[in-house]
Amino acid sequence: MQIMITNLPPDTDAEGVAELLHKDLGLATARDIVMAEGNGERIAALFSLDNVSEAAVHAVIDKLNGFYWQGRTLGAAHATMFKD
Repeated sequence: MQIMITNLPPDTDAEGVAELLHKDLGLATARDIVMAEGNGERIAALFSLDNVSEAAVHAVIDKLNGFYWQGRTLGAAHATMFKD
């Protein structure tokens, strides 16, 4: 399943998102991070969580929504519609 994180700082890269997910939030199973530059000021990232329940995905989204990181309040949403 995929989750989209929105309102990331402009200088954020996939490595920074990995640090957010793995170190700050403890999501060891987060992988396949893809950046979406958007308008350059509010970029987004998609990442995958495999072998987790729908309830776990919603818990991650709830944790990310409103999470304050590097001067930004993040948003998150379920993003299976973007899956290949």
